Formats: sequence, C-alpha cells, structure tokens
Amino acid sequence: MEIVEVKNFELSYQGIYYISWNGMVERVYLRLNQILKMLIIEGLDVEAIDRILQTEKSIPFNKVTLLFYQYEDGYGCYAIEVEEDEKEMYFLQVGLKEDSQTMNIESNNTYNRVDKLKSAITNFSPFKNQESSSPDKLSYTNFKLLKEYFKLDITFKPDGSASLVLMNQNNDGSGNQPLKDMLKAFNLNQEFNNKAISNCHHKYFDIGDPYKNMEEVDAALVLFVQRLLNELQKLPAFK
Repeated sequence: MEIVEVKNFELSYQGIYYISWNGMVERVYLRLNQILKMLIIEGLDVEAIDRILQTEKSIPFNKVTLLFYQYEDGYGCYAIEVEEDEKEMYFLQVGLKEDSQTMNIESNNTYNRVDKLKSAITNFSPFKNQESSSPDKLSYTNFKLLKEYFKLDITFKPDGSASLVLMNQNNDGSGNQPLKDMLKAFNLNQEFNNKAISNCHHKYFDIGDPYKNMEEVDAALVLFVQRLLNELQKLPAFK
C-alpha cells in the first residue's frame, strides 16, 4: 500500500462530500467532527465560510493535507449499500495529516478491522477459498454440503457497524430451503434477519442496542463467526 498526500484541494457538498484536486473529483466519506478539524487547521470560521460560499460552490484548502490509500488495483474505498436501488456507492477512504502524524478521518478504520478479524479467526473452514479481501469486505466460498455450495460475506461499514451474509450459491431459485434447514440444524436460523424468499440470510451488527460502539460490534462479530464456523464443521456431511 502506498499513501498519497493530497494538498491544495477543494471540498464541496452536493448531498455527498467531494474532494477536487489536479482536475480529479472523488466522492469521500467524512464525519462532521473531522470536517470541523479541517476547518480549524485551515483557519476558517463561519463568517469566512459564508463569504466563500457566496461566490464559490466549494471551499479551498491549502493548509490541510489529506491522505489517500493507493493499492495495486486503485484507491481504497468504502462500500455503502443504497437500499432503495439495491446497489452500493463507493466513497474514497481518506486520512488527515496533522502535526506530522497520520490520523484517519474515518475513525472506524476498516482496513484494521479486516486485519483484526483475520487475525482473530485464522481458519475459515469449512469454506475452502478466500474469494476476495477488500478494505471493508471479506468473502469466503467453496463450502459444499451435499449438492449445495455456500458463500460467506462479511462487510464493515463506515459508521462502525458490520453485516454478515450467508449465501446459497444455487442459482435456480431453490437455495432458500436448504439454507434454512442447515441453520435450523444448529439453532442459528433465528439469528439471521432473512427475507421470506432468498438465497441469502443476513445478520446485522448495528451500533445502538445492544452494541454501543465499533469495538463491541467487532467483538460480537468475531464470536458469532467463530460459532457459525464451529457449527458448520460439525455437520455430518462435512466430517
């Protein structure tokens, strides 16, 4: 991973925050408290911002240095689900350089969360293949039970929450019942928030109740994933 420093940029808001620099425009995920810190570093108060926005659509930053995380396949991004369209929007992961120290603008650093999960659970058997690993997502596949193939997706969200999806990859529309039967075999069916007809069973770890913060979410996620894997390994067809 290479860290790219971005200086002399502009920040604009059109329902979503955008960073413009060197002729490029990127959608970014920013928290209010981090934007306030950027304004303090830049020396901008409310009156100064009002004056700028009277004639411009964006706020220029010359003292703040942002950090973009460059990987071989591009900049690191957060994926945020848009439920209305059943799509995902991608927001660039950004860091803030302050007093020669790097501070992640998004305090819920999904890079570290993925690494911590993989450190806590080193064996995802009975899933045999890691399909992908991105800054906010892990996918494991190739768990075969009788004639069914299952996939496990784990996604970390920018707000500190997380989600888990257990999927039957049978594409002929018959995957829901075998998935239900498998989960019922070890009393985990009620743990998932699944739709009536779906090849996917979801479990959400949202901040609020009972998880007060990201640390509690991640701890609960590790325990649940380990429990799920342990139960799957007990299935007669797997032994």
